[in-house]
Amino acid sequence: MSLRVTTAGLFQQGVASMQAQSQALAKLQSQMATNMRYTRAGEDPVAAARALNVDKALADAAQWTSNIGSAQDRLNLEEGALSGATDALSRIRELAVMANSGTATDSDRKSIAQEMTERLSQLMSQANARDGQGGYIFSGSRTQSRPFDKIGSSFIYQGDTMVSQLAIGSNRDISMSDAGNDVFMSIGSGNGQIAVSAGSGNQGSTIVQNLGFSDSSLWDGGTYSIGFSAGNYSVLDAAGNLVSSGVYTANEAISLRGASITLNGAPSDGDTFTIAPSQQQDVFTTVQNMIDVVSGSGRTPAQTSRDQTTMYNTLQSLDTAIDHITDVRGGVGARLNALDDAGAQLDARSVQLQETLSGLREIDYTSAAAQLSQTTTTLQAAQQSYLKIQSLSLFDYLR
Repeated sequence: MSLRVTTAGLFQQGVASMQAQSQALAKLQSQMATNMRYTRAGEDPVAAARALNVDKALADAAQWTSNIGSAQDRLNLEEGALSGATDALSRIRELAVMANSGTATDSDRKSIAQEMTERLSQLMSQANARDGQGGYIFSGSRTQSRPFDKIGSSFIYQGDTMVSQLAIGSNRDISMSDAGNDVFMSIGSGNGQIAVSAGSGNQGSTIVQNLGFSDSSLWDGGTYSIGFSAGNYSVLDAAGNLVSSGVYTANEAISLRGASITLNGAPSDGDTFTIAPSQQQDVFTTVQNMIDVVSGSGRTPAQTSRDQTTMYNTLQSLDTAIDHITDVRGGVGARLNALDDAGAQLDARSVQLQETLSGLREIDYTSAAAQLSQTTTTLQAAQQSYLKIQSLSLFDYLR
């Protein structure tokens, strides 16, 4: 079988070859001009599909990074408010110790009470702090409601217990704040486990020196009273049953159910002290109770002794509140550290994703330049070949 090659066929083949090389050259020139491997998904469907997934991952990373910035701003403001609250409480404690000194006069105590009142206002201001958008930090999800207020003699919380969560990664959320109820309201009185109070009718000079646990594992969470008569003491439970008794000796610890209390001074017959489990109390009431005690004037020796016991318990409550707020502040710091780590991880991931996207979409200039040179040479050869074929004529071979 013979293969017939026609002049028209040679022309068509030459034109097709030049068109193919021209298209390839145009594509390379476009790629080098735009730095893109393709302009339509159909030019490289696999790379285009992968690039879309990378784009989504980059968008997610950008949103999480933005969320991290928002959370950091909010938590930094909360940390500042908690720091201010701790400073106010620490100053109130210093003032309470000054007021409880035996050398403080009624005038001194009045001045101290006035500064305590100012510090209480400062504490309320920190608890009602706002964020950059005007929302209240400690209101939970009710950010437009002022969280704390005083109505009559009571301090109330008007927020809720819900805390906003913000996504900072795949399946990773973080709390943007703490509910004010948990920070300022739900704090144990006394040392956080037990509290002491003096009987309202006490006439002796006995005051509390120390209250704690000799063996906390024996504590049953009950309420006990210590009564005095004829130089002896007796400990009764809530039902009036005798728990222990003995001769009262000043500065000698009295133990009951794992708790231990040390008293000083001389009790009168019928004087009592009550030891009970801590009750939930807001820090504002703790401070107000301290102000009320310090504000008293013209006190009898018996009243002074009762007030000193109240002051002892209130100071313990204040220490418990300071420790509690410090723990909350530590939690805020831990979340800020977690945000820093998450941000660093997202930055590293974004760099990797950008490199991957660059490999999918952008051309390799060295390779593209080599292909451009090769395609140009091939096109020129095709053009020269076509010119040669075009000039051929059968008459050139006729004699």
